[in-house]
Amino acid sequence: MKSTDSSHQKISRLSRVKSDQPNPTRTRLQKNKLQAIVETSREQKREKQSNTQGLTNPSSEELGLNFGEILLSPSPTKILSLDQVKLRNVEPTGGSSIEDHETVGVGSRRLETKSVKAAVTSSAKKIANIVSPRRKKSSSSDETQSHSPPASSRDTTRRVAYRVGRKLDRILKYLPAGASLDKHGNLSGKCQFTTFALNHLRFPASDIQDVIHQELRPFLKLEDEKLRPQALDGVLLVKLADADFHRLNYQFQDTDGTIKAKIPLPNVDQVNEYLTYHNYSEDIRKTAEEKLRSRQIGHALLDFVSDENATPEANTSTALVLSSLLTQRVGELLTAAVYGDNSPLKMASEGSTKWSNREVTIKDNQGQTVPVQAKQYGALVYTLSREGNDFKLAIDFPTYAEARDGYKGEIPLHENGVIGVHISTEIRVRGDAARNGELSITLPSGVEVEYSGRFTIQ
Repeated sequence: MKSTDSSHQKISRLSRVKSDQPNPTRTRLQKNKLQAIVETSREQKREKQSNTQGLTNPSSEELGLNFGEILLSPSPTKILSLDQVKLRNVEPTGGSSIEDHETVGVGSRRLETKSVKAAVTSSAKKIANIVSPRRKKSSSSDETQSHSPPASSRDTTRRVAYRVGRKLDRILKYLPAGASLDKHGNLSGKCQFTTFALNHLRFPASDIQDVIHQELRPFLKLEDEKLRPQALDGVLLVKLADADFHRLNYQFQDTDGTIKAKIPLPNVDQVNEYLTYHNYSEDIRKTAEEKLRSRQIGHALLDFVSDENATPEANTSTALVLSSLLTQRVGELLTAAVYGDNSPLKMASEGSTKWSNREVTIKDNQGQTVPVQAKQYGALVYTLSREGNDFKLAIDFPTYAEARDGYKGEIPLHENGVIGVHISTEIRVRGDAARNGELSITLPSGVEVEYSGRFTIQ
């Protein structure tokens, strides 16, 4: 049946076309057409089922039409023409198979049916449109969506992780041997050095033990006018002792393992007596205190090495030999082996921080800054003990390092920040050789280093 309206309008599945001027006659015609569609569908369904299954009373569910389900709230809707309306994507909900989907014709018009669920509601005054319901997401998908950060957040996280990874890779190229980093920039690790680096300028690939022996032996030769040993208050010591003994730290251990009491610093009366005896002015009081301190350490060393079964000359020779190992020169050789000439790290010193009036700090593994005293060689601690006829010298040397000029980017630290490079070793001295004025040493464990601190990676 053709509509008397000269203009035909296409009706979308999701649209409702409303007429400003309701026409009762046209509405009745439209209702009759829709009812004819439904009746024809039912009739063909009955014929189909009677031929296949012998069923004569198909339900609305078998036709895929559910008149009881409301997907959208009913609203006044006017359909102007059914001539060009096509029912698409309709799937029966009553368990029928694909073969049940047919093309139903009304006059010269055909209604196509395809496989998707739909429902039509009808009432005396309202006709609802055919709607394809949205597919609901699975619960697992919903859970994933709720726990996943927005795409922009994930992208930002990836970019930050990428930059951090690149920075860590760059730092690792310039770290000393044995050092390692975690993803937060925390520095850790230990290493044992027995030789100098291959690219060391003075001692390439040389054994540390041999270098120490080579560098200290000239200070024991009495015939060398430049390096000849000298007596401090009657005790013969290496020439470096007068300059180093007062600013380094010494401990003497008894045979039972206890550390002897620390020697007290010179008092005011002792300093005054020294100034008067040498006719020195008050301006050199500090120097006088240092001279007296060096003499104190010299006497303590002679007392420690003296053996009642040895001659005074043998005891003097032993004190002289051991004094060569108790100077700053040993600390310099240890740091040269650990840091190297071409290292991007340099040892932070109290002098460089004192004059610049800056507070040096190190970061712990939680990122908290902790003030430190970068004393450089002033932090050296020598502990001297006996082992039978021989001697043992334990060296504890906590140092702090910062980036050398030109390596600030490769060694990123916080402002006035340092990292910890703790050096330690044990030197064994042959007692028989020392009593004859000869230096014979071994380093059983080499030079051990432990790293600490935190780099700035973000």
